[in-house]
Amino acid sequence: MPLAAAVVDALIGLVGGLALFLYGMRRVTSAFEALASRGMTKQLGRLTKNRFTSMATGAVTTMVVQSSSITTVVVVGLVSAGVLTLVQSVGIILGANIGTTITAQVIAFPVAKYALLFVAAGFGLQLAARRDVIERTGHAVLGLGLVFLGMDLMGQAMQPLRDAAWLKDALQAAHNPLLGVLMGAVFTALVQSSSATTGLVIVLASQGLIDLRAGAAIVLGANIGTCVTAWLATLGRPIVARQVAWVHVMFNTLGVLVWLPLLGVLVAEATALAPHDVPRQIAHVHTLFNLSTTILLMPLAGWMAKWAEKLAPAKQVAIDGAEAAPAHLDRMYLSAPHTALQQARREIVRLAGMVKPLLLQAVPVVGEASTRVAQDWLQHAEAPRQLHAAILAYLADLSRKDLDEKDAEALSALLQAADHLENIVDTLTVNIALLGTERREQGLELHPETMAGFQDLAAFIGGTIDLSAACLDSLDVEAAKVILDRKDETYRKADTVGRRLARRMIADAPQRLATYRLESDLLDNLRRVSWSARRVARVVVEHGAVIGP
Repeated sequence: MPLAAAVVDALIGLVGGLALFLYGMRRVTSAFEALASRGMTKQLGRLTKNRFTSMATGAVTTMVVQSSSITTVVVVGLVSAGVLTLVQSVGIILGANIGTTITAQVIAFPVAKYALLFVAAGFGLQLAARRDVIERTGHAVLGLGLVFLGMDLMGQAMQPLRDAAWLKDALQAAHNPLLGVLMGAVFTALVQSSSATTGLVIVLASQGLIDLRAGAAIVLGANIGTCVTAWLATLGRPIVARQVAWVHVMFNTLGVLVWLPLLGVLVAEATALAPHDVPRQIAHVHTLFNLSTTILLMPLAGWMAKWAEKLAPAKQVAIDGAEAAPAHLDRMYLSAPHTALQQARREIVRLAGMVKPLLLQAVPVVGEASTRVAQDWLQHAEAPRQLHAAILAYLADLSRKDLDEKDAEALSALLQAADHLENIVDTLTVNIALLGTERREQGLELHPETMAGFQDLAAFIGGTIDLSAACLDSLDVEAAKVILDRKDETYRKADTVGRRLARRMIADAPQRLATYRLESDLLDNLRRVSWSARRVARVVVEHGAVIGP
């Protein structure tokens, strides 16, 4: 076969095999993340009492979900929610570097001949599945089969070129440790997967195209490439995401700087652990590097957290009125659906905090003589409207992800909570605002005692909004049940105002019937606002178990 044709065939096989490998890893990751999402969030939030439990938690979590990126996204969500400190997150991130080495250990097994068996078994599990857990297990098994199949295709593609002197000469650059590190970093940044780089190194070493020392240098570079990619991905993301990314960069860079002069020691240890198994030696290099670096740098977790805060300082941005924008919604969380749900829940709590002041200003606006004041109030109402629209768009994007049954229910419940708050805004800015316009156009005068009664009722309903938002934030089901009991007290307060209106109707006052009608409509709309506020608490009562982490 002509050299050019051989190179083209090898390139096609290599690229196709790499694509299968990456696609298989994506299926494995998404399946395990869906299976472990809720438990992962709980464990990361609980098992962080010290640096070592944080490290162990990060390692085990990443071993389960097969993706340090997913672990990082969940950690960013927990730090931004105040559940974890940045220092605690450092331990988890360092542990995640250990957990991700299990991928290299798995793909180092000589199971390529069983790849199609994995594909068939995974597909069979999906067909026969009657439960989500079985179907997702099938996804994971099929994905693992594709990983092994991709490895096999890359190996077959490179086999005809194993004796090609020109290729060996081209790969000689990797024998220079610095160039090997650079090659690994650049390739990993391009394919955005350190596992793919490790897999390719295993293929090249198995075909005799590179030796273990060169492969080790490339693997070290892959550790830098993966964190640089993660850092670039955080540009424009929440500050805490950039801080966590900087921790990752510092950890891997320091690790490479420590081990590069000692590369021979690393190679010797890997060889001693697997004397006649080149793929396993490559996997051991990856594991030994991350394990030893984590143990070595763990005492520096606090130092790295402080430097990360300096490199990505928090910006104090005042968000008020019409300038309000989503504070917790970011597309990076969509890769971990359950974490995205928690971020959406926090944004809905924030929306409730914007709705209450709007309610408290509603009654004075009805009685206000100035049209300009009413217009300014309506302008402020645009902020919660825009935030509600952003929440809906975010949840709509999340609904397109592969959600399990509980996360789908949680998404629906959060949509209900957001819509109930939007209903309050609509009631205030459409119905009640119209009543203010009518009062001014007809020249009606509302008695100060009546206005005081309305203001007292609005304040009580505002308290219901606060309590409902607090329950949605804490997911306290028992407290939410207490809020539902406020219905009776709301009715009593509304009846007191209603009786006062009836007495005013028979009083000798100008335009008393028109005034009574307007005041009755205002009372009805406040009752409607109260109903919507309590419905937020009902969402917690009915769905709190699935909404929570």
